[in-house]
This record gives sequence, C-alpha cells and structure tokens, in this order.
Amino acid sequence: MTHRQRGAAQVGMIGLILAVVIALVSILFAYLQMQEVAKLETQLTTVKSTATQADARTEAYIVKLRAITDVVGFGQDEPNPTAIQASIDELANTFPGAADSKTLQAVVGTTVVDYNAAQRQNRDLAGQVSQLRNDLTARQRETTAAIGEKDTRVRELERELEDTKTSFNTQVLDLERQRDGLRDQVRELDSQVSELRTQMDDSARAGARSLANVSQRNKILSERLNSVERRSDEPDGLVLSASAELGQAWVDLGRTERLRAGMEFDVHDPRTGAAKGRIKITQVGDRRSAADILAQGDRFDPIGPDDTIRNAVYDPNRTPIAVLLGNGFGRYSGEELRTMLGEVGIRVASEISNDVDYLILGTPFFDAETGDLVPWSTNEIYKAAESAAVQVLPLRDAMDWLGL
Repeated sequence: MTHRQRGAAQVGMIGLILAVVIALVSILFAYLQMQEVAKLETQLTTVKSTATQADARTEAYIVKLRAITDVVGFGQDEPNPTAIQASIDELANTFPGAADSKTLQAVVGTTVVDYNAAQRQNRDLAGQVSQLRNDLTARQRETTAAIGEKDTRVRELERELEDTKTSFNTQVLDLERQRDGLRDQVRELDSQVSELRTQMDDSARAGARSLANVSQRNKILSERLNSVERRSDEPDGLVLSASAELGQAWVDLGRTERLRAGMEFDVHDPRTGAAKGRIKITQVGDRRSAADILAQGDRFDPIGPDDTIRNAVYDPNRTPIAVLLGNGFGRYSGEELRTMLGEVGIRVASEISNDVDYLILGTPFFDAETGDLVPWSTNEIYKAAESAAVQVLPLRDAMDWLGL
C-alpha cells in the first residue's frame, strides 16, 4: 500500500473515530437532556401539584373571606379594612369603652359591654318612667278629686253667697225699717235734748253755786293743812363715809333718831339733788350707823361723804302718824303691825285727821256677797285721806322703807 493510501486510510479512520465520538457525545448529551427533561417533568408535576394545593387553599381562603364578608360586611367579595377602621372609629366615638380598642374583636367586646350597660340603664329609666307615669296617674286622680271637691265647694259657696245676699237684702230692709224708726226716735230725742238743755242750764247754775261752796271749803282745808307740821323736804341725814369697793357706807343717824336696821334710804347729791344710789341700814349705833350700798347710779360719781339720805316714811325730827287700812297686812295682824311701827317711832291713829302723815294700805276688801274686789276709792277712810292730802303708801313700800 502506498503512502498516499495509508494516509487516506488513516484519515478515514480518524473520521470514523470522530464520527463515533461525536455519536457517543450526542448520545450522552441526549441522555443527559432526557434526564434533565425527566427531572424538569418531575419538578413540573410537583409545581403543578403545589399550584393545585395553593389554588385549593386560595379558594378555601376566598370562601372564608366571603363568609367573613357575609357576616361582617364592609365589602363585596372581601372585607374592606378602611371601611372597618372607619366603623371602629365611629363605634369608639359612640361607646366610651371602645375608645382604646384597635381591632374589630376588641371593639365588639367593649361595645357589647357598653350596650348591655346602656340596656340596663334604659331598663332602669323605663322603670323610672313607669313609676313617674304611675305617680302622674295618681296625681291626676288626686287633682281630679281636688277639682271635684273644689267645684263642689264653689257650688256650696255660691249657694251660701246667694243665701247671704238674700239675708243681706232682708237685713237691709230691716235696717231701713229701723232707720225710719230711729228717725222718729231722733225727732223725739231732739225734743228731749231741748228739754235736757234747759235742765242742764239750770244744773249748771246750781253747779256753779256748789263749786263756789266747794272752793270755799277747799280754801279752808288748805289753810288747815298749811298749819299742820308735816314732814319737811329736808334730808333725813348725811353720809359720813363710803367705800364703793367694800359696798358699805356710814351715816350720821342712830338709835337716838329712832333708826332701825333694815331701813332703806335714797342717796342724793347735796349740790344738784340728783339721785346717786340706795343704801340699807345694817348696824345701828347711838349716833352713827353702818349701811350696805344696794345700788350705785354712776360708778364715776360714787356715793361719798356729805351726800344726803332720804326716806319717804322716816322722819328724825318728829313722830309721824299713820293710819292702817286693809283686810289684813300680809303675815302680820293689825296689832302686830301697830307695834312694829311704834318701835320705829311711828304712831298709829284710828282715823284720818289733819295730823296724819301716811295711810298704809294692806290687803284689799272683798264683797261678802259677790266676792268681787272692792276698790279703795269707795272706802270712806281712803276718801278722807285723799281729801286731807295724806300720803298713801302700799304696805310693801312702807315695809321696805322701814326695813320691817
């Protein structure tokens, strides 16, 4: 074989080998691609299965969303979060308990609580309204009854008014008749008045004559009274010393002036005569006696030395004369009182005369038949005392002055 033939044979062999290699490589690639395709098919099957499951879950989720939407609302196929949030805000503004709630579940819970509370409040209010209605009904019944009573009372008053008018008209007629009768009486009285005037003129002339006689008699009595030695208006004594702090004073009267413990004296300023107080004799000496200060008129002008003392009954310069008048004299009999007055230098007379200074009144007299009090002014002794200008003293005042 030639060199050319060997070369061509080698080239042919190489070509065959290359073809075989290429064929093997192609087979290998084809096998690998088949493996990849099988793997991809497996993955595709897995993806399809997963997609089917996802579609099923999605469909189930969509069904649930639709069910939720059917219950909750807020959308066509699925809930609308914006609408839900707006409703939550509206519920929070309506129900105070939902103010801090962020989810529909929380809002529903607090809203139910608030709603139940509102329901209870509404029931309470309904009960109150029912009670108020019952009260109103009762009040209406009472008002109706009161109006009925008022109407009845008005009718009665109207009847009474009519009766009063009728009675008034009758009384008017009677009064007119009485007026006519009184006119007749007035005419008769006018004639009587004329007669009385004539009589009064005669009585006036007679009274003038009697007044002249009384004036003459009073003049005679005045002359007699002026001639009688009465108790002078001079002071009974003087204050020797006094102590406002101790409440005591000393006077220049004693046993020789018939002074008695218990007597009370008014104290006067010797310059002005103004009253300064009142003292009560406690201890009696021969010429000097002690006294308690009962009353002090002005603490800046206390009772002091040289002040004058006066007692309406006591008189150191003469023996006063008194007459007793009464149905008794307190716890004393007439004889006991007579003795007690004698001990302080007062003589008791049995009747009023120009020498008598005092008429001491005791217990008043009573009418034996009627039991009525007999006025002093009807007693003859009292009348005589007034006529003679005798000072009348109630027993209580006399006993205070004399210290009895």
